[in-house]
Amino acid sequence: MASKIDILVEKIEKLREDMHNLAGRKGISSPEVLTISQQIDVELNHYYRLINITRNVCSDN
Repeated sequence: MASKIDILVEKIEKLREDMHNLAGRKGISSPEVLTISQQIDVELNHYYRLINITRNVCSDN
Protein backbone atom coordinates (compact mmCIF):
# COMPACT_ATOMS: atom_id res chain seq x y z
CA MET A 1 0.00 0.00 0.00
CA ALA A 2 1.36 3.41 -0.96
CA SER A 3 2.09 5.89 1.79
CA LYS A 4 0.57 9.36 1.92
CA ILE A 5 3.93 10.77 0.89
CA ASP A 6 4.15 8.46 -2.14
CA ILE A 7 0.63 9.39 -3.23
CA LEU A 8 1.45 13.07 -2.84
CA VAL A 9 4.65 12.72 -4.90
CA GLU A 10 2.67 11.04 -7.69
CA LYS A 11 0.10 13.85 -7.59
CA ILE A 12 2.82 16.51 -7.76
CA GLU A 13 4.52 14.76 -10.67
CA LYS A 14 1.20 14.52 -12.53
CA LEU A 15 0.46 18.21 -11.94
CA ARG A 16 3.95 19.16 -13.17
CA GLU A 17 3.48 17.10 -16.31
CA ASP A 18 0.05 18.65 -16.91
CA MET A 19 1.45 22.14 -16.36
CA HIS A 20 4.34 21.54 -18.74
CA ASN A 21 2.03 20.23 -21.47
CA LEU A 22 -0.45 23.06 -21.01
CA ALA A 23 2.33 25.66 -21.03
CA GLY A 24 3.53 24.23 -24.34
CA ARG A 25 0.09 24.75 -25.84
CA LYS A 26 -1.08 27.97 -24.19
CA GLY A 27 2.09 29.68 -22.95
CA ILE A 28 3.50 29.94 -19.46
CA SER A 29 1.46 33.00 -18.53
CA SER A 30 -1.86 31.32 -19.31
CA PRO A 31 -4.31 31.54 -16.39
CA GLU A 32 -4.74 27.74 -16.50
CA VAL A 33 -0.99 27.22 -16.22
CA LEU A 34 -0.80 29.63 -13.30
CA THR A 35 -3.65 27.81 -11.56
CA ILE A 36 -1.85 24.48 -11.87
CA SER A 37 1.35 26.13 -10.62
CA GLN A 38 -0.52 27.31 -7.54
CA GLN A 39 -1.92 23.80 -7.01
CA ILE A 40 1.63 22.45 -7.16
CA ASP A 41 2.71 25.01 -4.54
CA VAL A 42 -0.08 23.86 -2.21
CA GLU A 43 0.82 20.19 -2.68
CA LEU A 44 4.54 20.87 -2.17
CA ASN A 45 3.78 22.68 1.08
CA HIS A 46 1.71 19.69 2.17
CA TYR A 47 4.56 17.36 1.18
CA TYR A 48 7.13 19.30 3.21
CA ARG A 49 4.83 19.34 6.25
CA LEU A 50 4.45 15.56 6.03
CA ILE A 51 8.20 15.09 5.64
CA ASN A 52 8.89 17.25 8.70
CA ILE A 53 6.27 15.42 10.76
CA THR A 54 7.76 12.07 9.71
CA ARG A 55 11.29 13.20 10.60
CA ASN A 56 10.17 14.51 13.98
CA VAL A 57 8.33 11.29 14.80
CA CYS A 58 11.31 9.17 13.73
CA SER A 59 13.83 11.27 15.67
CA ASP A 60 11.72 11.07 18.83
CA ASN A 61 11.98 7.28 18.83
